[in-house]
Amino acid sequence: MFDLIPINRRVNRLARSAFDDMSDFMSDFFNGFFNNFAYPFTGNFMRSDVKDNGKEYAIDIELPGVKKEDIDVHLDNGYLTVAVNVKEENKDKKDNYIMQERRYGACQRSFRVGDNIKKSDIKAQYKDGILTLTLPKAEDTKEKDTRILIS
Repeated sequence: MFDLIPINRRVNRLARSAFDDMSDFMSDFFNGFFNNFAYPFTGNFMRSDVKDNGKEYAIDIELPGVKKEDIDVHLDNGYLTVAVNVKEENKDKKDNYIMQERRYGACQRSFRVGDNIKKSDIKAQYKDGILTLTLPKAEDTKEKDTRILIS
């Protein structure tokens, strides 16, 4: 009779574990889903497409809900860095407000583009939440590899 108690406890533990796992899954799913709307600077922010078009690099970066003034782009030591710093407050001048929201956040992303870029010809355009960067490649000034014959 006493041998059945440990088995029963183990089955209970397994069943409880399965329900805990399902509960954790649902919590993670819904918390993650709604947190992306409440906190846009978390998760997969700055999704990007980078293309090598031969004579230039083209980079498209998603920045939904960001104002152009909050974006900083700079090229330094072969790295192109895009930084976003948002400080937004929605203030209602009424004293009886039910809700008052504000949004603060900063993030940045860097891309290794090398030193072979025409810095003066880089172009940036921001439209409909997409930052498009065009980085023309400089003429290759490096000498080609030369095979040296051994005598």
